[in-house]
Amino acid sequence: MQHDKVEFRQKLDFGQLISYFFDFVKFNWKDFSNIFLLYNGWFMLAFIGLSYLMVSGYFGVISGIGLYNEPQDTDSYAAMAGLGVLCYMIMLLIVGAVNYGLSSAYMSLYFKRDNDEPIDGRDVWQLLKNKGGNLAVFMLLLILIFIGWFILFVLVNFIPVLGFLFGYAMFFMLTAWAGVSCMAMFHDDLSASEALGIGWNLVMASFWKSVGINFVLGLIIGMLRLFILSIPAIIAGVIFYHAVDQQSVKMTDSIVTIIWTLFVSIATLVSIYAQAISQFMNAGLYLSLQEAKTNTFLRTKIEQIGLGD
Repeated sequence: MQHDKVEFRQKLDFGQLISYFFDFVKFNWKDFSNIFLLYNGWFMLAFIGLSYLMVSGYFGVISGIGLYNEPQDTDSYAAMAGLGVLCYMIMLLIVGAVNYGLSSAYMSLYFKRDNDEPIDGRDVWQLLKNKGGNLAVFMLLLILIFIGWFILFVLVNFIPVLGFLFGYAMFFMLTAWAGVSCMAMFHDDLSASEALGIGWNLVMASFWKSVGINFVLGLIIGMLRLFILSIPAIIAGVIFYHAVDQQSVKMTDSIVTIIWTLFVSIATLVSIYAQAISQFMNAGLYLSLQEAKTNTFLRTKIEQIGLGD
């Protein structure tokens, strides 16, 4: 279905940015979801395996601590759970980086195309591969930056209320900085350090707009994620309650493990997809802030009108 392009490349206020984001998602979620599922399929199989490893290990430990019988050796289960958590976190970082780039590459191609044809997933993947090295460096730098934020957050929380508010304001600022910089890296073919420099200047110049948009969007997407996961969470919780409190089934029984493995896998998929979708907001924020600063797109349109005359 043909529709007008959602044009972020103009000066937009807070409300317009939020509205344009939802318009963009409304028109593009099907095409992007197909690409997302295509290139995340193997990752999800890995997450299912790691979720099974974690759940089996944790439930084995719970079963072995002797709630209803003699305690048993749980070292093997503890090792299984620990290995599962470690591999899960590593995989989550890798997949998060890939989907950060996937969203940025999709949006970059969206604004560089000359027609309304659907974005080809192969083009998105090719752009992502071309920027793979820069993306890896970018994510390593982000890890260091967020470690620094966490240390600062712990320190400032000794200041009642104000420290907490300051810490979260810095978190949303860093989220905006990371998203804006990632889009700059893909859209303008920049290195990781160049993109972070440009992103920093743009976000600092519109600090409260950047922080506010990420706060509001994080709140909305977080509530939607909780709503989507509420039903499977209730089912998994009821089964866990009966297994622990009434011992109606053993914690290591396959049905309990399978249901909780599916729940953890679904929660992971929803969280990864939400993170990928939310990057569209910061990508649009970059396009709007950059255009307000340079007027590049406006000058190009004026030149095209002149050539047409």
